[in-house]
Amino acid sequence: MTKKFNGSTVNFAGNISGLRGISVSKKAAKIDVTASADTDKTYEAGIPDTEVKLDLVGSTTIDPGDNGALTIAWADGTNSGTLTSAVVIDVEPAKGSMDGEMTSTVTFVPKGA
Repeated sequence: MTKKFNGSTVNFAGNISGLRGISVSKKAAKIDVTASADTDKTYEAGIPDTEVKLDLVGSTTIDPGDNGALTIAWADGTNSGTLTSAVVIDVEPAKGSMDGEMTSTVTFVPKGA
């Protein structure tokens, strides 16, 4: 059985080192389409909102506003979460705890035109 994460790589203006975790989420907005004759609220899904979060061992020099292609190569050969045009919206450049390693977190979203 192939472990999907072990051996996975991420590239954003060069390979990202110290990769500990990748989180890809897609969430659609809830659109209320309830009509006056309905007895229950009804909804439809809006446009999906994609977010990719990387957990890294060590600090990072990536900053909010940095943009470019974000390529995820999962160890099983898939590329789920790859964004052809991404922008960094959130960075926790360094955090740590007693007797633990320093880590950082970087969040990417699709970049508009």
